[in-house]
Amino acid sequence: MKKYVAFLRAVNVGGTGQIPMSELKNICDELGFLSAKTYIASGNVLFKSNLEADEVKQLLEAKLEEYFGKYCETYIKTSLELVDIIDENPFKDHKPNRVICYFLNQMPNDALLGVKNQKDEEIIKTKSAIFIHYGEGMAATKLQTPWLKSATGRNINTISKICELLQQI
Repeated sequence: MKKYVAFLRAVNVGGTGQIPMSELKNICDELGFLSAKTYIASGNVLFKSNLEADEVKQLLEAKLEEYFGKYCETYIKTSLELVDIIDENPFKDHKPNRVICYFLNQMPNDALLGVKNQKDEEIIKTKSAIFIHYGEGMAATKLQTPWLKSATGRNINTISKICELLQQI
């Protein structure tokens, strides 16, 4: 049985895509995923399943579309993939709350293509994700990238905690 985490895009932020985490857990239970557990209200749910990642993604997105009445982009990672992502972090010497890992279902060829208003932000694409170190913090940034419209991001603290929680389910 594989351990997965689903990262939902644009839920419980700015008044869009509101879903209580208890409801997200219930959806996973209804889909037959085991040991479903959410972490913070930004759309992170951990669970176990015998299904492959693409099957998990299809089932979860269909159920979320039914719930929201619109499509909800979802990014599925196994526990092993998440450990690899932590290892890939090119900004290990920076504050983890200022390093955001962006998940995309389709990686751009060049993470810097089309970037606007870059100030002190550092952007590095790895094999699994795109990492941005926000020097002055995300609240201060004016950075714009074309691929952010189809990505969801979590800071390294959140990803590390999810890795810990995955070991417990």
